[in-house]
Amino acid sequence: MFYNDPLDINADAWTELLTNNDVTTEQDMKILKIVYESPNHEIRASEIVPMTSYTHHGPINLQISRFSKRVIKETRARTPLGKNGKPRWWHVPFLGYEKDGRFPWILRPELVTAFENIFGRCSTKRKTQDLEKSLEEDRTTLIELSLPSESDIKIPIPEPLSIDKARQKKEKTSLKDGENGRSKQIDFDSRNKARATLGARAEFIVYHAEIKRLVKAKKPELAKKIDPTISSNPDFGYDILSYNEDGSERKIEVKAVQVTNGCYSFFISENQWQRSQSTKNYFLYFVVNAGETNPKVRFISGKDLNCDYLHPSEYKAFVPFSIVKRTRKNTI
Repeated sequence: MFYNDPLDINADAWTELLTNNDVTTEQDMKILKIVYESPNHEIRASEIVPMTSYTHHGPINLQISRFSKRVIKETRARTPLGKNGKPRWWHVPFLGYEKDGRFPWILRPELVTAFENIFGRCSTKRKTQDLEKSLEEDRTTLIELSLPSESDIKIPIPEPLSIDKARQKKEKTSLKDGENGRSKQIDFDSRNKARATLGARAEFIVYHAEIKRLVKAKKPELAKKIDPTISSNPDFGYDILSYNEDGSERKIEVKAVQVTNGCYSFFISENQWQRSQSTKNYFLYFVVNAGETNPKVRFISGKDLNCDYLHPSEYKAFVPFSIVKRTRKNTI
């Protein structure tokens, strides 16, 4: 079967989308460019793996799904749907077909034209130097953070966390660090990059941990329905849509946590906090040692996140001002 559903996005619109950093991330561009530079702009996700820092095609599918959701949100184009009425997110940037159990992706013609507008015509021979440079950047990031490959991670089964309710409030820590009360210099770019990488790994771990939990509970049909692409839309306030053993939805917000003084510490947005208190079957999953090969996964109900556990880490400022009218002085 050949998948060729129409999509109301022309080449000019694709060109704008590819150059919009809020829609197309650097990682999106790497994957799309590999497809563009493939013979006939056609390749399977599994064939993309060795050209990237990924170890499995699953995260590539996830990356494309997130990209597609941003495209649809930006353009409001009609999403291609499957026979079951669910979106075919991969079908936003690609055409495709099934052959011998394999599913090659083919870049949409309008998207090919957009790439030509940006990079010039491609001979369909992969640009080895560009790919090697991208690969080296990915490898450098992994080395800098000392993170093992995802294939080396031993996926645990999630376990409920027992909260020490006898000590509801965590002591506030000083904003200063270092000797003599001097503020410690922070490389915010490196810190944010490390947090994003660990957060993505934590989501990867929880996604596979949930599959393992449901398979162990003899619910493989539910495991197949888990949707790890929810995090692409922050409005939802959670990262993964999983399921309880009775088939009801289980909404999971994933946190890569640090263990400090007998507490799990992490950042949570106002939207996530509000969702945790108001959304049914909302869970917080804590991944301990997300950057190592033997992580642990614990979870609590969102409603168990007592407000006493929260401490402000940033503020929104409103500074009142008045307008001073300037008068021109007469000069002789």
